[in-house]
Amino acid sequence: MNNPQHNPRIDPRVQEAREHYRKLISPEMEAANLDRFVVIDTDSDDFELGDDLIELSRTLRARRPNGRITGFRVGLGGKAIDRFHSCRIQ
Repeated sequence: MNNPQHNPRIDPRVQEAREHYRKLISPEMEAANLDRFVVIDTDSDDFELGDDLIELSRTLRARRPNGRITGFRVGLGGKAIDRFHSCRIQ
């Protein structure tokens, strides 16, 4: 039986970020922020919501320079198409 939450074609980092998204972003918060962006540091559960993906990433990276940051568009329970990974600063 297949787990609907698990898709082997999706990068494991994205799957992890989606799990954090579902835990952190309530349905009410999601409804109020549809089509905006979220960036999540999966190491700390720290996140940013907003309209400028690059600026959100920079803001979160400034707070979490060694975090594992993934971002995507808000909506559809974290099943958005847009996503990225930000490298840790060494």
